[in-house]
Amino acid sequence: MAREFVLVRLYRLGDLAMASALVRAWKAEEPTHVTWIVAEDCAAFLHGQPYVNRLIVIPLDYIAEYKQRTVWREDEEALRFPVKEARAQFPALFAALPERADRVVNLQFNAAAAMLAGAIAAPERAGPYADADGERRVADRWSQYYLASGTDVRYGITHWVDAFINIGEASREDIRTEFFLRPDRDWCAHALTELRGAPYFVVQAGAFEEQKRWPEDRFAEAAIAIAGQVGCGIVLTGGRADKIIGLRVRRDLARANVPVVNLVGATNFHQLGTAIQGSMGVLSNDTFTQHFASALGSPNVTVFLGSTSPWMTLGYREGNRAVCEDDASAPSVEKVVGAVLGVRSDYLTATRV
Repeated sequence: MAREFVLVRLYRLGDLAMASALVRAWKAEEPTHVTWIVAEDCAAFLHGQPYVNRLIVIPLDYIAEYKQRTVWREDEEALRFPVKEARAQFPALFAALPERADRVVNLQFNAAAAMLAGAIAAPERAGPYADADGERRVADRWSQYYLASGTDVRYGITHWVDAFINIGEASREDIRTEFFLRPDRDWCAHALTELRGAPYFVVQAGAFEEQKRWPEDRFAEAAIAIAGQVGCGIVLTGGRADKIIGLRVRRDLARANVPVVNLVGATNFHQLGTAIQGSMGVLSNDTFTQHFASALGSPNVTVFLGSTSPWMTLGYREGNRAVCEDDASAPSVEKVVGAVLGVRSDYLTATRV
């Protein structure tokens, strides 16, 4: 009989992609029925994925109300979470949660997630949760380590995927992020008509967090250099919030006579995945697309800005390349282009640990 596992990871698409490694490992280890609790704006990523048996979709107004109260804070005001208030304000949401499970794992360290995790009775728990009185609890050692690693320089940095696997107590035999793609070849062929069958690189100049965005003019300059060296086209990708960035980069590429197709804000996950799998590789910021490419088995080069250590969030795939500077400043165009083309060695390469 399958054991009932519940995973709480509400938002950030890149984090959902990384958390897929945990659920995949659970499924490989023993018969498991997995319920994933996810935010409504990210649920589409998990629809139809065979490692998820049930989705519980959380409204954004609930998350907005309680996400600011985090497990990280230690001040007296935040020592308890408002469980009774949340239940009264969102009764249908709490009624939709399973009454019990064999294991509940919460990978989102704030009040919104902790109150959901604590509302489900379970003999096995990992990650933060709130009891009926709203008291914050972080019982497992790996969550305590992970909380500390984000704030205490004495701790080494580990990859999010490894942390998720450790927190969720899954096997380490074969760790991979995963996305089951339904290839949309007809759409892709139509969308990329302007390239006339030419090879292409995927470039994503946007990112959810502004501090992670390598300047868009440098993305354009790098894409022009790559296209000129390889003799290829460029396909621009990103979410709806990246549309202005995409238009600016496309303008610069068109002025340089580089064949370019702008798909920013115009794809679903399966269309985006089809475009990525058909490409020569992906160049992006530290954002969802690098994790998506890794889950699909496509090579990618990621530009890290504002971080001196990319090891925590580099796409979880051997051979991925990270370009960064020791002082967290913006890398040069030459350095990024060299990493993509393999003509320089001053980049970091992901290896299996």
